[in-house]
Amino acid sequence: SKLISSLLPLNSEVSPPVLVIFFSFMKEELRESWEEPTDPQAQQEIINSIEEVYFSNDAFDIVKYELERLPPVLSLQELEEYRDKLKQQQAAVSKKVADLILEKQPAYVQELERVTSLQNGLQLAAVICADGRRYLA
Repeated sequence: SKLISSLLPLNSEVSPPVLVIFFSFMKEELRESWEEPTDPQAQQEIINSIEEVYFSNDAFDIVKYELERLPPVLSLQELEEYRDKLKQQQAAVSKKVADLILEKQPAYVQELERVTSLQNGLQLAAVICADGRRYLA
């Protein structure tokens, strides 16, 4: 609750879709938090161990890539170990992204306040214009 309120700007009205996305993201982060490496150096090593192909363009088909890498004879234990490795990499990347988001949060709040102020100014200008039109009509 404190984390969530610290991420949202003070006295702001956030649209419901934004909140749904935000809370979905936080729920997923909390669910996977037990998998996160706690040591920043270990986390960075895990991130560094990720193959370059995963950082390619959006057209890259990761599912096809992974399926083509499977050996002809599948071992359940090897598959589970590989799955666990991928989950650990995903958790490390998610943690890094969350850390970067939290690092940039004050700038986000400041920009959101500017946008809100601009929005209020535009609403006031619209009212003034409407009043002016009525006066001229």
